[in-house]
Parts: sequence; C-alpha cells; structure tokens
Amino acid sequence: MAPSGVWGILHRWGWLRPSGVAVLGRLRRWLLALPMLVVACSYAVAGIEGSTPVVASALVSLLWVSINEKIYSRGMVQRVLTPLGPIRSAIGVGYLFGIGHLQNYLFFDAPLDDTLWQMLSAALFGFACAGLRFAIGSVWPMVVVHGLDDFSRSVRRVRRRTGGCTSSMPRSGRGCCAATAPGTCSWHGASVRTPTSAPSRPGRATDDRAVARRAVADRAGAEVGRGRTPSGGSEGAAR
Repeated sequence: MAPSGVWGILHRWGWLRPSGVAVLGRLRRWLLALPMLVVACSYAVAGIEGSTPVVASALVSLLWVSINEKIYSRGMVQRVLTPLGPIRSAIGVGYLFGIGHLQNYLFFDAPLDDTLWQMLSAALFGFACAGLRFAIGSVWPMVVVHGLDDFSRSVRRVRRRTGGCTSSMPRSGRGCCAATAPGTCSWHGASVRTPTSAPSRPGRATDDRAVARRAVADRAGAEVGRGRTPSGGSEGAAR
C-alpha cells in the first residue's frame, strides 16, 4: 500500500499523531536509535561504489521504501495492535514484518535458507523498531535507520581480492593457486611445491596438481598471447 493511502487511512481514523507518523516524538530519545544507526552505516565502512547518479538514486529510492514500510508497519499496524500492550504489539509487529519477507522465496526465486534467515533477522529488526517507536513516539528515526541500512548494503564496496586471490586464479579446496614456477603454486602467499607422488590424502593432492597445471597453462597461454614462446618446463608442467 502506498504511503499516501496509509496516510489517508490514518488521517480518517484520527491516528496520524497517535501512530507517530505526524510527529517527531521526544527528540532527546532519538539517541536511543543511535546503536542501530551505527550498525546500519557499518556496512559501508569499506567504501561505496557506483557513479554519483546511481548512488544518489539508490539513496532516494531506498529512503522512499523505508518511509513506505515504516508508515505502514510501525504506523498503522502497530497502532492497531497497541491495545495488546507494548510487548505483545511489538512481538506482533516483528512477526508480521518477518513473515512478509517470505515473498522473496515465493515470488522472486530466493533460496529457502537465505529467505528463512532474512525472515528471522527482519522479525528481530521489526521488534526492535517497534520498541523504539513506543519509546520515542515517532516513526521517523526508524525511517532513517532502515533507509540507511538498506542503502549501505546496496552500495557497499565488495572486496574482490581475498588472501592474495583474484577471480582469475584457479582454486581448489586448499585456496587459490598463483603459478610462481612450473609445477609450483603460491597458496595464499605460501609457496608450496605440488606433490609428484601420491600422499596419504590423494584426493587433495590430485586436486592441487590439477589446479597447479591449470595455473601454469593459463600463464603459458598469456605469454603466447603476448607473442612469447612458453618455456619447455612450462609446457611440460601444463601437460
């Protein structure tokens, strides 16, 4: 339901102020939302990526989504459940907010395990926001927290190098292989000679040798592409 529609219902029922939608509440108590705000912004500590128009549009659109959700969930729904008491109504709001994320599995092909985890985290987040709405008397601090939380997650910079690995390096269960010499891999910075005889764990050794051969073959292919002739040792290792 659009915010204008919920706003109209709250206005008709005389709930704009009691629901915390048309008031800012107790301004000093906005500080109660500070821990959640810090957590929300922490996702972007490593930096954000994207052009200025993309980042700006993401911020505006996600704040609009947050306004929509908070006016509906923390405004109208929480006001309807208020006669149950603060604790029960906060639990009810959290439960409904969490169960609403089931649509990601039903309609958007999200994995079931990811959806279940999202439902749990959303329910806890909804419960915390409902408690803050009762304490502060306004939905707007939660609008800011939720909007910045979604924004930070969507534009945060994702590290593409981990432990010396890049996306082009062959990998095995042991890590990624950087071919430093024919038949030799650098596993996460430690140079390890790939075994030539079957050790006590043949599965891992076979995997490691295959990864090493692939790394050397990739290196030889790159040299050929630059007009070089790979060394005989590299050709032998690649084979």
